[in-house]
Amino acid sequence: MIVVVVAAALGLLLVLRGGEDLSLKQVQVGFESPACTLTAAAGSSLSVALSKAPSGAVLCLSGGTYRGERVPAEATDKTAYVTVQPLFGEAAVFAGELAFDGARYLRLRGLTLRGGLRFSPVASHVQLLDNDVSGVGGIFLFGDSGEGGSIESVLIEGNLIHDIDYTGPQQVYSGYGIKSIGSQRRITVRGNTIRSVAADYLQTDEANNWTVDGNIFLGPSLARGHPREHQDLWQVYAGGRGLEFTNNVARGTGTSQSLLFQMSYPGNRFADVVVTNNLFDHDSRGYSCQIYQSAGLVFRGNTIAGSRFGCLFRHDDRFPEGSGYEVDHNVFAEAATGADVGLEGGVRGWGRFDYNVSSDRSAVGRNSVRRWRPGWEDRVDYRALGLSFPAGYQPTPVGLR
Repeated sequence: MIVVVVAAALGLLLVLRGGEDLSLKQVQVGFESPACTLTAAAGSSLSVALSKAPSGAVLCLSGGTYRGERVPAEATDKTAYVTVQPLFGEAAVFAGELAFDGARYLRLRGLTLRGGLRFSPVASHVQLLDNDVSGVGGIFLFGDSGEGGSIESVLIEGNLIHDIDYTGPQQVYSGYGIKSIGSQRRITVRGNTIRSVAADYLQTDEANNWTVDGNIFLGPSLARGHPREHQDLWQVYAGGRGLEFTNNVARGTGTSQSLLFQMSYPGNRFADVVVTNNLFDHDSRGYSCQIYQSAGLVFRGNTIAGSRFGCLFRHDDRFPEGSGYEVDHNVFAEAATGADVGLEGGVRGWGRFDYNVSSDRSAVGRNSVRRWRPGWEDRVDYRALGLSFPAGYQPTPVGLR
């Protein structure tokens, strides 16, 4: 049992904890942790604490190590966000996997997660903010429609996801930075740094209403320790509608492919895909992008520099043709093998390709520049020099994204 007493005259928040070797603690309001309405002692059960937290509460964790656990739906089914965060200046470390069975209106902020984070078979209105994630697996979202579940309205922002690796047989999300499968929609991945993973940095099956914006993806890849691993930056393997990949930087990731937007099963479709203002800096041992046909594609203002095969717009004749393509103001340069940019049969007729730049003869469009001799303002942001029109990636201040 947790009892909270606010002593306004003393400016103290008194928290009595019982049942788990919890003792009286005083938290000075406005100093140690001004937002806290509940606190929990190191090593205590997160499930128990959350079950006692009313909607809208801020649950602060004392510094120390917490075990992983499975948190049942009844502990986190709220009507307003419950925030879980460390006490000010302290580190709350979860050594094992945190698995949430039915989280609703849950915010995890500033935690250290070393055993993976799983949400299934249903979750909605979940925010994962400013956490440090490493270990065997990263973040896993599984909307299990077989159990009537779905994942929706998830924000993953400001996290450091790094050094995700595994030994032995690969489990469902071992090695993945972020993996989401099943019924899932309205997912935003923004402003994170994802570094050194063994499997895909991001993977989804069907991705509906996904926004991936302002992230930094870094190597070195850890896939080399797993000879059978096919690692991608973001693999979408079953189509989707309303995908946005914007303002991201992928640098030296060493993936098998970077963007791999493909279809695998009858009935898969892509529609309303936006890929704008991204930098791919020597990112892949394969293609920086393979994008299969879509009903609506905006691919604009990207710089692809120094991957092995450049960028390829695909035509898979098992699926309907694409339409409404706008591919312009991109810089494709310095592919190590083959063309900087490629269009498979028929793709050029799906829309407008113009004002692009390539360092070989592969850019198409009346106003495109071919055989451009690469000149960069620097090899950090890769601003292209010597062009008569703006093209390629432009760094975007965070506040303007």
